[in-house]
Amino acid sequence: MQDYLDFLEELAAEYSNTPLNAADKNYAMEVISGLESQQSLEGSPVKNPPILTANITFAAACQVLLPDAPWRKDYIDPNRILHQQISPKFAKSAGSLSLLKDVIERPVAVKNALNTQSNDWCLEWQNTLNSPEFISGLKRLIFTSTTLK
Repeated sequence: MQDYLDFLEELAAEYSNTPLNAADKNYAMEVISGLESQQSLEGSPVKNPPILTANITFAAACQVLLPDAPWRKDYIDPNRILHQQISPKFAKSAGSLSLLKDVIERPVAVKNALNTQSNDWCLEWQNTLNSPEFISGLKRLIFTSTTLK
């Protein structure tokens, strides 16, 4: 297992933060696959090895995110997203985090709406959806649909 790790670390050091060429990418994929197989045989996870990103660069596994929230992927640097051919199970055991569960979305710049008519409509809909009459009617519809089945 150490040979696999040494190879990945040397390749990561050689390329630094630049994308791998096609041949080295294939070698890296083979080695990562071998490392995953070896890990499953030995039963002990490898912690924080260099792992391929969506941008075909190397990063420490703890800095790479599993692409389990596709709607967020476009807002994250591809150097932080796991390469599509790397097993998410392997990456998670190596220390990668979940884009869905471990990343907290925070708006950067929020601008208030200037159109007061739109704000009034939103408040009206909010009041309607939260009204006891609407909730009662919705419960009645749900109850009726479940009893008819």
